[in-house]
Amino acid sequence: MGTAIWNTVLIYAGRFAGNAYQQVVQEFEGLSLIVLIAFCAIAAAVYLLKKKGLIFKKIFCL
Repeated sequence: MGTAIWNTVLIYAGRFAGNAYQQVVQEFEGLSLIVLIAFCAIAAAVYLLKKKGLIFKKIFCL
């Protein structure tokens, strides 16, 4: 169900963008790089905290 909703949103976004698709891609290109860097930083922080035992044990009492 979630995939169907997501695909519907993407289809309508593409239709709405129309001929300005390249401009939309250029606008979001920088944003996607920022999101990728943030995701990698968060993943690395969680990994390091988990490895040191500072996370998950205290939160989930494991």
